[in-house]
Amino acid sequence: MIGMLYLNSAIDYLNKSEPANAYKQFEKAFILYPSSKTQYLLLAHLNSFLTIMDYHNPADLGYLIKANRLVGFGVDRERIVAYLQDMINEVLVKEQDLTEMQYIYDYMQEYLPDEVLMKEFSFQFYYEAGKFHFNDEQYWKALTSFETAYSLKPEEKNNQNYLTRALAGYSLDTNPAMVLEKINLYDSAYLEIVDNEIYLAIKQHVCLEFFGEAFQLQDGENGEHYMAIFEEMVDQHPNITINFLAVGRSYSSAAIYYYRKGQVQKSRKILEKGLTYAPHNLEMKLKLKSFE
Repeated sequence: MIGMLYLNSAIDYLNKSEPANAYKQFEKAFILYPSSKTQYLLLAHLNSFLTIMDYHNPADLGYLIKANRLVGFGVDRERIVAYLQDMINEVLVKEQDLTEMQYIYDYMQEYLPDEVLMKEFSFQFYYEAGKFHFNDEQYWKALTSFETAYSLKPEEKNNQNYLTRALAGYSLDTNPAMVLEKINLYDSAYLEIVDNEIYLAIKQHVCLEFFGEAFQLQDGENGEHYMAIFEEMVDQHPNITINFLAVGRSYSSAAIYYYRKGQVQKSRKILEKGLTYAPHNLEMKLKLKSFE
């Protein structure tokens, strides 16, 4: 009986052109009188809000949250996923408004109760945010977003690809030691990308640059360690292109380090080893000639 009163009240509000109040009454009617008729009226009225939804309006987002609560009662979860994806596409991809999209994301995260939906929404948000930063050449921010997306869906190939490309961009203007911190993290926690060719190329180059820098800083232990990793990678992945200039710099630094310690023979062998990777490198050739 009470359910019918709410149903009649909803119809009265519709006649008065007060759709928001009408929806509240339809909700109450469905809770108290969950018949097929009240379910149909509730869903039909909800649909009228969803089809004209303004993603910038928290009140409209509220109806999407209400729709989530009706999953299993005539609302398909896949439809809500489609709305969430469209929201990201409109606000972030088309409008390029990351600040507004962040606000919407935080709002939905607070009120959207469905963990499955929130995981999908979070992945899409961080993936597109990563692309937004990547296209703006803000590689550090892009990495942070792609890393979060990876934690949600490590198997997602497109995100893996962008993650490695962002790491490549980041490595161009960043100290090798800082890039190496990322590499060490990825080697242990990002196993889906460690065989990626771009990732391997970055790792090889960073180890090459880092061991040369280590020898310049008189850090023989780290120099030897990362020189060994570089040489192992060259042997295991001969298809990866080597930076011949970097080879000359790093192996020359290692040779100078041991020469100053009086280990002339070891210095010579390091230059000879370097020349197997960069046989036309003038810097190493001249240093080796000085031993004659």
